[in-house]
Amino acid sequence: MAREANVGEAALRVYETGQALTLQRLEFWMAEARMHARSGAGALFAACVAFAGWFYFVAGVINALAREYPRFAVEMSVGGFHVVLALALFTISQRALAGHGGRS
Repeated sequence: MAREANVGEAALRVYETGQALTLQRLEFWMAEARMHARSGAGALFAACVAFAGWFYFVAGVINALAREYPRFAVEMSVGGFHVVLALALFTISQRALAGHGGRS
């Protein structure tokens, strides 16, 4: 004879199935995240997040300094600082590449 399921048992089966599906989705998302991390997409995403954070940080610094100094002067100073920093980093990287190329 077939046993009749009551509402409580049916609800329990639905709950357990939902938990199993949720766990499978999490495992799938983790596997997908590992795949993206290996492909370099994770690094690209991290770079985009870092750029956005840096943008908001610089905007906040400009707004804070603009309370005391003319805004155009603050923006030119911050921009000039970034140009000098970029030139310094470029020079350092070129020297490192030139030094590495001579040793091989």
